Amino acid sequence: MIDGKRLNWRPVDINKHNLADFLADLYKAVPVQFFAQFDIAPQLVSFKYPVGAVVRPKLLVTSSAVIGIKRSEVNLEQEAFVVVEQIAYVARNFKIGRAYRCRNLATREEELFDEWDLAESEKRLA
Repeated sequence: MIDGKRLNWRPVDINKHNLADFLADLYKAVPVQFFAQFDIAPQLVSFKYPVGAVVRPKLLVTSSAVIGIKRSEVNLEQEAFVVVEQIAYVARNFKIGRAYRCRNLATREEELFDEWDLAESEKRLA
């Protein structure tokens, strides 16, 4: 199953002799898979955050209704990250997605975030 579509292929059934048939079925069922194999030059994409920007990941959107009053808020994680790489990719809707490889300022570990999952932090690098 890919994107909710059954291909009638099991991983164990795919080998070098029928790989072309499998790929043809895959690209017919889910065309975006064909385009997802190509790299997109980040220089050709307009990113919201530059390399070196300090960002914080968003928590889940919280929503509550208290006696007829609806409120929503987006909270940010306490951990700050610095953007080390901009990554462009083909999204399911055939548009260009924007992601960032970010390094945690406290632990130095790297993580990937989509653009809509980040917010610019007031904290700046010295």
